[in-house]
Amino acid sequence: MDRKDFLKKSVQLGMGSGAMVLLGEGKAALAGTSAENPPGTPCEKKQEFAEAWVKRLMESMDAQLDPPARVKLMETCGRACFRASHGEASQHPLQPDSLEKLLGGLKQFAGEDGVRKEGNTITFSYGTSGRCFCPLVEDGPAKLPDTYCQCSVGYVKEMFERAVGKPVKVDLTESVKRGGKACRFTVEV
Repeated sequence: MDRKDFLKKSVQLGMGSGAMVLLGEGKAALAGTSAENPPGTPCEKKQEFAEAWVKRLMESMDAQLDPPARVKLMETCGRACFRASHGEASQHPLQPDSLEKLLGGLKQFAGEDGVRKEGNTITFSYGTSGRCFCPLVEDGPAKLPDTYCQCSVGYVKEMFERAVGKPVKVDLTESVKRGGKACRFTVEV
């Protein structure tokens, strides 16, 4: 297996763990903590190790892969994360008002000010609490290489492309993990 395949599979495995957290298992399940195995035990140290591993993986990707390969890999992981959370596109046929339904749902999640549509441009933000919504890194590490947030770009692309039935352009303009106050996206549909 070559390095790119290894890194891709490693990141996808990590994202799969994130799906477990998204599906309700929570950080305690990922860390292995419970009434029988309280925090502060070796299982909690496993969580710390996993967070440090993600940071090292991202730093290694930045050192070993060219920028387009890093972006493509992380966007692919974000799309896979969306599919793990919401199912394959074939399970959710495109509806004529899918974009409006998506925007309505996003407004419930992010608030009225978190979603704006002007013509074919949508601005969308979340995490205004200063918290990253990625379950793999929401509690740490505090700062990750910029490459990590391309995963969110892929997630948002998949979400909007399903709603409009065609490719969209997504730019990440601010990120909590990059030191911002929220995660903000501009989407061209």
